[in-house]
Amino acid sequence: MKYLFASGGTAGHINPALAIAETVKKNDRNAEIFFLGSLHGVEGELLKKTDYPLYRIAIRGFERKFSLKNLASLYYALLAPTRAKHIIRKLSPAIVIGTGGYASWPAAVAAHSLHIPVVLHESNAYPGLSIRMAEKCADKILLNFEEAKKHLKAPEKAVTVGNPIRSGFRETREAARARLGLRRNDLFLLSFGGSLGASVINENLLSWLTERGKYIDNLYCTHSLGINEAKKYADYAQKNDLPSRFRILPYIDSISTLMSAADITVSRAGASTITELAASRAAAILIPSPYVAEDHQTKNAKALEEKGAAILLNEKTLTNETFSDTLEHLIASPHLRETMRKRIAEFYSPKTNALIYREIASLL
Repeated sequence: MKYLFASGGTAGHINPALAIAETVKKNDRNAEIFFLGSLHGVEGELLKKTDYPLYRIAIRGFERKFSLKNLASLYYALLAPTRAKHIIRKLSPAIVIGTGGYASWPAAVAAHSLHIPVVLHESNAYPGLSIRMAEKCADKILLNFEEAKKHLKAPEKAVTVGNPIRSGFRETREAARARLGLRRNDLFLLSFGGSLGASVINENLLSWLTERGKYIDNLYCTHSLGINEAKKYADYAQKNDLPSRFRILPYIDSISTLMSAADITVSRAGASTITELAASRAAAILIPSPYVAEDHQTKNAKALEEKGAAILLNEKTLTNETFSDTLEHLIASPHLRETMRKRIAEFYSPKTNALIYREIASLL
């Protein structure tokens, strides 16, 4: 049976699709998986290590302020359903599964017009634009947060199932640390700002490593700059004489073992990241992006902070001193880290993937 996943733009959309695809393959040995994405998203990079064919259509997002680029975006949007329809006819999938991002909406429109079942999955508490545009074409809408229903025009189609996760994130802490060669007293710090990168995390984390972190003898660190920020910090480790136990990378392809092994994680607060942190039982400092729709990352982070499951730092008021003090307090507080690990684990359900497959299978 053929399954077409439509998503893209950022890892936050692609990773849930990959998790669902993995679950589909486990339950349907004859499954053929295909992906539909945009020309300029990160889906090409993220899918390189899979055997899933990727088809692309020309579509991109709109600027939030007036821009002539929006005219081109409008042109692409008008043509996108027709182009998606051509690909869907060629592949003849039994179902189309959209997880957000530019390609989800035209794929849902095209599949609906061809009488092919459509399932959408929304990770965030506030549904993204592509999901809201596609919901009228969906047979089922799967949600991570129950509160997302109130933002849908067709809440009767919605089922709250949680956020899917790939199997690697269920590795035990002990096994992950052994795989990385970390000793019992080694302190491992993992930091990243998403697939594209976050300048606020890069600036504060690298400054702290250079001025203070490199003097902590048992500290090991892996930091991902992100695709958009990598050139800015080329050769940073060498220029600032950082020790070899600090790895500064453009992007981390497989983060699951690192997250499971980490004593402290510094990251954004996208829904997929939150689920991965919860499954990995990570003690996390969250710096949500204030530039996303409805500020949903801050809402995600506040939900954890209120339960004592993470530390929330506001990007707009963040200083180097606040960042350093927060990080060093967590480094010096093993009992606090252990409490945070236990509480964040409550935000992950091991039943989610099975629930999602059940809903997909019900349409087949």
